[in-house]
Amino acid sequence: PMFEDDGSTFFEILAAEAVMKLEDFRPQELSNLLWAYTKDDAPLSAGLFRLVADHITDHSTLKAYNGQDLANIVWAYATAKESHPKLFHKIAHHIVTLPPNQLNSFNGQDFANIVWSYATAREPSPELFKTVADHVAARGNHALKAFNPQNLANTVWAYATA
Repeated sequence: PMFEDDGSTFFEILAAEAVMKLEDFRPQELSNLLWAYTKDDAPLSAGLFRLVADHITDHSTLKAYNGQDLANIVWAYATAKESHPKLFHKIAHHIVTLPPNQLNSFNGQDFANIVWSYATAREPSPELFKTVADHVAARGNHALKAFNPQNLANTVWAYATA
């Protein structure tokens, strides 16, 4: 570890600064911030997770978020065991309403992480699961080539447990 103690004071200072600058974060930066706070060496900041979720649900449009941004966000909340149903609902609704050409920009890992996150967080979204399944099935073998073995296993697990 980088710190002699657990580094929690340092990470809390960073979280407080991030909260003050939420309006300035681009989608990738926001998703990377959440992802980083779920890593083993970073003390979790529950306040940060709540405030970021409120920011996304109340102040942000999701049009600027790509598949990886959305996947990283829901993955971070599921991994951190931070519940925010309104956030999960907004992201699912956004994905469900995307036109097929925008869904084509999602890769296998994006889809796998999204459905895994919803299943792990126990956030039911039958419409989301149907949209992902229908999209992958419609693209056939081309879509499945984008799934590595871990993506396939996580996707099957998510559908089996959701």
